[in-house]
Amino acid sequence: MNRQTIKGERRATNFRACLVAAVAGAGLAAIVATAAQADDLSVPVNSSRPLTLASPAATVFLSNPRVADVNVQSSTLVYILGKNHGQTDLIALDKDGKQILDMAINVTAPENDIVTLTRGTGQYTYNCAPRCEAVAAQGDNVDRFDALMKQAGALTGAANAMAQQTSPGNAE
Repeated sequence: MNRQTIKGERRATNFRACLVAAVAGAGLAAIVATAAQADDLSVPVNSSRPLTLASPAATVFLSNPRVADVNVQSSTLVYILGKNHGQTDLIALDKDGKQILDMAINVTAPENDIVTLTRGTGQYTYNCAPRCEAVAAQGDNVDRFDALMKQAGALTGAANAMAQQTSPGNAE
């Protein structure tokens, strides 16, 4: 063999090695992307987070609907709403019933502007943005929680009644 042939064979060998590395790297990137999709998702109580699915889903469900809710916007976009502290699983299946996602959803305390005050054995929660207002939160003093929920229900009822009175269909 002459020197030119040996150099040509080395180049071909190097090219094949680079090609194998590139294909392996692309495969590894796909595995990493799938693994990243399977990470846990944290959602604060009373907040929502968008989640884009890697491929279209035909079925999406949560294992514990008391902890979170799922709102399907399209076959690849869902919103997760944190309802109560805890953990649930989000599972998505494609049209053939093949699992495309199995993810833990952790519903946590709100991220900011919430102040929790402990007085004796009672807990009291305030939303302090921009000024502190009492809010009903899981774990709060039962009497206070019930009073706040009753007030919130009365306000909602009054707002709905006013909306019905002012809607164009109710004009006399």
